[in-house]
Amino acid sequence: TTTGLTYNGHAGSGVGNAALLSNLGGEDDNIAFTSQSGTVYYSFLVNVTDLATAKTGDYFFHVGSPGGTGWNAFSGRVFAKIVSGNVNFGISNTSTATYGTTNFSKNTTYLIVVKHSIVVGTTADPLSMWVIPSGMPATELAAGSAEVSNTTTNGTDAIDRKSTRLNSS
Repeated sequence: TTTGLTYNGHAGSGVGNAALLSNLGGEDDNIAFTSQSGTVYYSFLVNVTDLATAKTGDYFFHVGSPGGTGWNAFSGRVFAKIVSGNVNFGISNTSTATYGTTNFSKNTTYLIVVKHSIVVGTTADPLSMWVIPSGMPATELAAGSAEVSNTTTNGTDAIDRKSTRLNSS
C-alpha cells in the first residue's frame, strides 16, 4: 500500500510503503540475509485491518533456511487470528500456532518482537513473542513478559531468509 505504518519512536516509522499481507492465495516473498544461529531477535510493525469479526488465522511472517525459489524449511512463524472482532497473535516453528490470550485492537499499529533460540539438532527451538502497543523497549527485560512462548516445536538449524505472505489481489 502507498502509506507506511507509523509507530512512535520507531526509526522506520512512516518511511516507505507497507505490504498488504494475506493467507488467501498469496505468495511468500523472501529476502536473504547472512545466516544466523544461536539466539536471534527480529521485529516488525503490524496493523490488522481485516473487516471480519472471526477468522481462524494463519501465519503471515516467517524466517527459515535454505533460501531460494522453492524453500519450505520455515521457522519462527508469526500468526494472527480474529476472535470477537479482536486480534490474537501466535507463534510456532510449525503450521500449528500457540496463541496469546490478549485481545489486541484492529486498525492499530503494534511492534512485534520475536526471540528465536536456534538449537541445532532435533531439539525444540524456543520462541517468545512480544506485542508492544507503544514505546521502544531497549532490552528484553524492559519489554516485560512475552505475550506468548512456544518451547515445544523444532525449527531449522540456522536462518538466512525472512518472508512475508503477500496478498494476491
